[in-house]
Amino acid sequence: MPEAAEVVLRAKRSVATGFFLAGVTVGTLAPRLAEVKINTSASDSSYGTAFAINSIGALVGFLVGAKAAQSVGTKKIASIIFYLMLIANFSFSLATNAVMLALVAISSGVVYSMFNVNMNSQGVLVEQRLGRSFMPRAHAAWSLGSLVAGLASAAVAPYLSVMMTLAIADIFCAIVWLFMSRGLMPHQYDDQPKNDSSQLPHSKRIPSTTFLFLLVLALGQSISMLAEGAVGDWSSVLLHEDLGISIGPNGYAFVAFSVMHLLTRYFMPRFIDRSGLHRVVRIVASIGVTGFIAFHLLALSLRDQNLNWVLICSCIAYAFLAFGLGVMVPAFATAAGGIIGLPSARALMVLGVAGALILWIGRTLLSFLAENYSLPFAITFFAVLAYGSVYLAKFLDPKSSESALPKFSTGQRDDLV
Repeated sequence: MPEAAEVVLRAKRSVATGFFLAGVTVGTLAPRLAEVKINTSASDSSYGTAFAINSIGALVGFLVGAKAAQSVGTKKIASIIFYLMLIANFSFSLATNAVMLALVAISSGVVYSMFNVNMNSQGVLVEQRLGRSFMPRAHAAWSLGSLVAGLASAAVAPYLSVMMTLAIADIFCAIVWLFMSRGLMPHQYDDQPKNDSSQLPHSKRIPSTTFLFLLVLALGQSISMLAEGAVGDWSSVLLHEDLGISIGPNGYAFVAFSVMHLLTRYFMPRFIDRSGLHRVVRIVASIGVTGFIAFHLLALSLRDQNLNWVLICSCIAYAFLAFGLGVMVPAFATAAGGIIGLPSARALMVLGVAGALILWIGRTLLSFLAENYSLPFAITFFAVLAYGSVYLAKFLDPKSSESALPKFSTGQRDDLV
């Protein structure tokens, strides 16, 4: 096998492992967030504000992560920052008040986003060299990690504290990453405009049409992520505090979400390659969002009658949401990272920074609605808002985006931002 092909295959395994381990960190924590909230004595408003501040940390992380990738390469940054991500993840178990929770959340946002932009850039590089869809399956590895960890974390909740559970998971992730990070694509495979005249140099600003196109992609991706936040940030809280489900089983909705997330991301690439990214995303998302809203409202209507049916309907609702939004995030990342002439790390940085600002606003609004109206109302509102992502998925169609993708050249100085 040629050396370059061997490098790509090793990187493919390492990227998938990196996403898997990132999923493990989220999956271990998400079913236990109701306990974290209880330990900090946080109200819905202060709890929601902490996760809104997380988006500000994410904004910083995307900026710093992309700049660092330019200087030393995506491999080195992803390899190192992962361990800081584990420390930040464990720190959630140490928070004893709302202020500490906010500090941990913002720190987590910084390091997770630095890892995210570099791993997504690695994934785009692998996908381009493979010549076929890879990003959805890379993100499927994240879903597998969150599923396995979510099942385990919910199962041990009655027996192990949040601190002990996170410690075990984070030590496992650190050991695996120590070996697997070596296979990432080295710096010479990164997008380096200084060695490629077809690439937009970092000294040149992004043309405004391309910049606006990236903002549209960021909006579409962020709306879907806000809906997904109903799972990671709020599902265990909703089921325990609003629907009366006990600790342990209140994590099952996240597990159901993770199962369907995994299946969707694993099997959808074959349909995407056959029918086109934008068509598959819009059809699947329409079905998923509609199904979530229907079963979420059904669960709310049954909360004073039968808790078993409430739990079943909630799990079905979140499974529908995972089906609908499972390929949304990687789809928008693929569209951004695939812009001809624009280095993928730079495109994903713009996507991430704009997305972090949108997520900050959205999460702040969610916590406001939860505090002043109710958490069920807030989640329903953002589920309906997810139809906006369905609409914006039309920009994933290459025909719709051609006008936003001018050819870059070092002599082009007009229409810059």
